[in-house]
Amino acid sequence: MIEMLHPLKGEEGLIACGLKYRFVTIGEDGKLVDGPAKEAKTTPMPQPIPNPSSTIDNDGICECQNSDYEEEKKEDNPLNRHFSRLGEGLSPQKLIKMTRLFHEKSNTMITLTNRKEFIADGAMYEIVCRLAMEYSQEVMIRDGQMEWVTIAQDQVVDDNQSSMEPIRALVSTRLVEDESKLDQEPTLLIVTGKGHVRAGVFSRQHLLTSGLECSSAVQFVREAQKRTMNLIVLDPNARGDRFGMITFEKSMTHLFRRWEKEKKEVSTHDKASSTLEQRQQNLHVLSHSQSGAQFVRYLLDKSECYLSRIGAVAFTDSTHNIQWTKLKNQDALKHLLESEKSIYFKRSDKTYASKSLGKDTMVSSTDYVLKPVSSIGQVVDTDEFWKHRFGNIKTLCAGTSEHSLTNWFASVYIWDHFDQYIAANNRATERSGYTIH
Repeated sequence: MIEMLHPLKGEEGLIACGLKYRFVTIGEDGKLVDGPAKEAKTTPMPQPIPNPSSTIDNDGICECQNSDYEEEKKEDNPLNRHFSRLGEGLSPQKLIKMTRLFHEKSNTMITLTNRKEFIADGAMYEIVCRLAMEYSQEVMIRDGQMEWVTIAQDQVVDDNQSSMEPIRALVSTRLVEDESKLDQEPTLLIVTGKGHVRAGVFSRQHLLTSGLECSSAVQFVREAQKRTMNLIVLDPNARGDRFGMITFEKSMTHLFRRWEKEKKEVSTHDKASSTLEQRQQNLHVLSHSQSGAQFVRYLLDKSECYLSRIGAVAFTDSTHNIQWTKLKNQDALKHLLESEKSIYFKRSDKTYASKSLGKDTMVSSTDYVLKPVSSIGQVVDTDEFWKHRFGNIKTLCAGTSEHSLTNWFASVYIWDHFDQYIAANNRATERSGYTIH
């Protein structure tokens, strides 16, 4: 089986080993819901979300499909907002629609409890994880209208003298076709943490046992499409942990070469034009775990190319350190990291109480992995050590104790943060006389 699966990719490989993703309805305890959910077992994957920029009505007027998330933001209760967004109107029952992995022959949903029965540890686990990650990337490419861009194909070898694969990134096709859209339109940069996860994936285990949307950037890709944003999803782990920072640097240098190649010395007339251009702060960054450190370290030497372009930054369990800015005398970068533009979502240190077992009985977060803690979205009281490490950055509870799920749980608040600065940038652009197409 392993030999047969080795050359296969994504969905094709999953089907070959008897596995398939299905769009189903589940409860906050991660279990398949009876009744209506039986119907959902055979529900196909949702259709790709169309790009609003290409949706034209009969009068030839472009219709932006922003009403969905505008309506969802009206509910103030953190838990209700969480389930309203993720359950698509099923919040009273606290149900969530999720794309889950099933064993086809036995019609069994893969969970943390039964995973080893269908996907054995070792080589089989590694191959299925690869196939699942490739499948999630196939969905992102489809729903986000993206394509793979090769950053570097140089023949690098590791300590075992094994050839390493090319560095690639997922990029919106419209951005590949016209790099100038970086200046004209909002762009979302997504970077995952270190480990075996690849572009757009936050957790391999949860990809198999908890759901496609909560363990990958699929949901962020779909939300970005609703807002007509360009997308760039880096793959910092393409060559392993040891080459993570180098891979990040090469990816940024290649994809944002338009900004980095700008001349530092310009004429007085060009300076005036440059000032207007800088008002278009189009870059919005979602940086998870180790990538937060990579992003900040990269800006230490390239701040003049990026700081005037950044609209907003969301760190999720990031590992960066604001003290680095002092070593490099980067006051402007320090100001960005402590400004309202930057926000930090911290995982909770609380477990979950089970009402059925008694109010004092705590259960593992893996048993209720999709259940948010009540403090989701609330401001976290930070101590002096935290402030020394991260500065005076606005810090909110991500709503989960699972490090790799902080993005999914905090997604509503992350988009609130981005939307605020997307709107502000659009207003500034209109005042300066530019038109966003």
